[in-house]
Amino acid sequence: MPSKSGDAALSEKQDQVLKHLARYRLSFQSLLAREFFGDCSKSCQNTLDQLKKKRLIQVYPRRLGRYALYQISESGAKETGCSV
Repeated sequence: MPSKSGDAALSEKQDQVLKHLARYRLSFQSLLAREFFGDCSKSCQNTLDQLKKKRLIQVYPRRLGRYALYQISESGAKETGCSV
């Protein structure tokens, strides 16, 4: 089933990460990996890359030390039905 944005449907993990970002607004890859991927950072990074490619999240480069910061985008908020 297509998502609200018209792209292919989100996977369960993509949906979980997007909803997490909608709820908390910002997050780090390491936190998302622990929460949803059993600490597997490669699987988490693949999911984040897919969400970024779909323009559902924004990534702020590693300016805050060694960690990139992830935030839901306007289209990601629409996808989840929340406001930015």
